[in-house]
Amino acid sequence: MATVQNRLASIDARLAARVSRSKIGDLIGRVYFQPDGTDSPAEVTIQRFLDQGVTSAPWANGTEQIGHRYLVWINRGWWDINGSTLGKYFVQLSEGTELIPVIVDNQTVGDDKTYAEVIFKVTTEITAETTIDIT
Repeated sequence: MATVQNRLASIDARLAARVSRSKIGDLIGRVYFQPDGTDSPAEVTIQRFLDQGVTSAPWANGTEQIGHRYLVWINRGWWDINGSTLGKYFVQLSEGTELIPVIVDNQTVGDDKTYAEVIFKVTTEITAETTIDIT
C-alpha cells in the first residue's frame, strides 16, 4: 500500500519527465556560481526565484535607492557544501539573457528547512582609470 508521500513522489517524477527545462526556461530566473579559480559558472539548483525590484533605505530627508534585489531559495544541500566557498554569483532572468553579477546581501537557513533563503543584490564593477598629468 503506497503512502501519500510515495504517490506524490511518483506524480512529481512523471511530471518532470514530461515538462523539460527548455519549455519553462523563459519563465524562471536562474542562479549561477563560479568558484574562484574556475573558468565558467555552473547553474545552482533553486526552488524559488523572486525579483524584489529596487529597494530603498530611509534617510533623514527621504529615501535612498540601495540596490536591485532577488530572493532565491537555494537547495539546502548545495548551500551547506558551497555557501562558504569564495567565488562569484550571477543571476539570469530568462533563457538567453546575459548573466548579471550579484553578491549575497543576506541569507537565512532554518534547521527545519530544505532550502536556504538568500537575497542577492546587483553589483556594478567599477574599474579605475589612472591618468597622470604633470605639467
